Amino acid sequence: FTVTDTTTGAAYGAVGDTLTLTGLSFPAPFEASSITFTSMSNGYSVTYTKDSSGNYLTIYYSAADGNFPATSSGTSTTLNVLLPELPGGNTTVTLTGATTAGASVSFTAYFWVNTKLSAAYYVNIPANSWESFSTPQNLFSGDIIDIQATGYPVSAQASVNFTAKTLTAAGMNIMGSTALSNGFLELVLYVPSLPASTQSGFGPYTIVLNGASSNGMLGQQLPTPFQVNVILPGQYSSFPAHVYVNPSMITPESALGGPGVPGVFPTTYTVGSPLNIVGVGFTGSAKEYVYISATVSGSTTYHLINTVNTSIYGTFDFTVNLPNESSYTIPSGSKTYKSVTYSVAVYQYNPSAIIQSPSTSTNTKSQAVPFSVMPSIMLLPDSGTPNTTVTVVGTGWASGESVAIYMQTYTIVAPGAALVNSNGFFTTTFNVPAFASGPVTVVAKGSSGVTNATAPFFVNSTTPPAHPQLALSAPSPALVTTTEEITLTVTLNGQPLSVPLSSITGTVVNPDGVSQSISFLSVSAGVYQAPYLVPNITGTYVVTATVTYGGQTYSVTTEFNAVTQVTIPPPPPSTALSSTLSSIIAAEQGLASSLNTLQGDLSTLSSQVQSALSALGSSISALYGSISALNSRLGSTEAYSLGALVIAFIALIVIIYGVFVRRMP
Repeated sequence: FTVTDTTTGAAYGAVGDTLTLTGLSFPAPFEASSITFTSMSNGYSVTYTKDSSGNYLTIYYSAADGNFPATSSGTSTTLNVLLPELPGGNTTVTLTGATTAGASVSFTAYFWVNTKLSAAYYVNIPANSWESFSTPQNLFSGDIIDIQATGYPVSAQASVNFTAKTLTAAGMNIMGSTALSNGFLELVLYVPSLPASTQSGFGPYTIVLNGASSNGMLGQQLPTPFQVNVILPGQYSSFPAHVYVNPSMITPESALGGPGVPGVFPTTYTVGSPLNIVGVGFTGSAKEYVYISATVSGSTTYHLINTVNTSIYGTFDFTVNLPNESSYTIPSGSKTYKSVTYSVAVYQYNPSAIIQSPSTSTNTKSQAVPFSVMPSIMLLPDSGTPNTTVTVVGTGWASGESVAIYMQTYTIVAPGAALVNSNGFFTTTFNVPAFASGPVTVVAKGSSGVTNATAPFFVNSTTPPAHPQLALSAPSPALVTTTEEITLTVTLNGQPLSVPLSSITGTVVNPDGVSQSISFLSVSAGVYQAPYLVPNITGTYVVTATVTYGGQTYSVTTEFNAVTQVTIPPPPPSTALSSTLSSIIAAEQGLASSLNTLQGDLSTLSSQVQSALSALGSSISALYGSISALNSRLGSTEAYSLGALVIAFIALIVIIYGVFVRRMP
């Protein structure tokens, strides 16, 4: 069984070549069913059940003499298939079939897969697409190209040289230095810094692929049919300079599905995004002013972002963060928002201009892929518990609009509260509402009706403290021999915590060092009180309360001072009071003498009257003794009150006496 490439006439060739399959001394009769190609380098395989014309392989038989292929009638024929995509190197080709008796039969041959550079593309910057190479293709040093190859060895590191006469320079890969498992290789790379083709006399540079597979050999240099004509930089009227924004974010041609399809470079960015700006085709060793241009309704403004000096090959490379820019604005004379289109524009230093600006500097007619600015919000922090204060920073919004913010559908910043400045920037804050723990989406909507953005936020669960919080208090100073209330407060996560009374214990240590237990009673949620009779010992008392919760014990201590009750002595009686009391006593003595005389004069009265008067005399005598005793003990106010009482009492006796005398027989 043999496999022959119709292009090379041998058992080696490139992907896509037509292969002819033949055999001798096959069992007869034999019917083919499939052909399998298997790479010996990585085992990658492809199986065919049809020929290159789409016919099923079951129409191919062996003739009676064992020659293959033949028709079912035994007439000799040709079996062709296309070499599928396979890694470069040795490959087995297995033809499988069966005899008419049903016995399975297979035959194996070997074939070498060569590397083939299948396509080359350059970037059409204004269209933001890949375009197929011309031969040769006009490019600057530093321009970006995409080259594709098949049959590349999977174990090799790919690279490309640009050669002209005795000059060889390697291109710098941006992406794709190794082949896929099927041997397909796509390299995106910069054209190296090379002398201009015409001016140097080197002519076009041929692209040479290194590490290729060729005719039974690996690691070969494979010259390709693709050539590059390097343009002399700085010829702005004929060849505008090129500006690449973020080359590392380039999309290869194969991912876009073909040449002419837009999407090579991103066309939207957010404020703050890093912009790697690579310029090529500018005058060598010149000073260039790099601007962000903003175009609205045909009117363009410029914002200088850097001043650079080019290399001798007319290239520069720097990175800057996209400054604050608005996504929409209302142009002068308009009532509606219009989108703003941004790009990178480069103007060359003009020695004849005093002030360098886009209107006075040399226009390089630089080409760059335009882009727009997308509204965005950033949350600081982007996670937290309910009531956490979050700062919202918004960029790229429509100038002059207001922004409302929602957590899911719950309003957290009301419409009109957050105002956007002329550069599309705003900032505001909100407190996280009581959402369940987990991820949520914060949504911002602009009043212009054309802007919105979202950001993720994670609501954390409220973590309780590691233990209950205890607070203990007692009146200080406290009075000895009185009962005082000792209060214990228990909280958890800021809320009252009720615990069983059996889990609370307390002790009081008096100034003499004697410890006494106290018992707490619940008075409300999380509040407990223990009555304590303070003994007749002055000094500092130490109170300790202990709470057992969750298998752990927690304690708190406080102190109070005990003092004795202070008695204020009465002031001594005044001289005027003593004189008044002496007068009252003298009057009482005279009254007692008169009553004695009256008692003698009325001896003839009835026994009831005499008894009454005798009792009255005894009462007056007793009153006299009591008043005398109080003379040294009462204050002035109490004495005057007593004197008035005594005088009223004497008046009453006189009245009674008069009544008795007038009624005597």
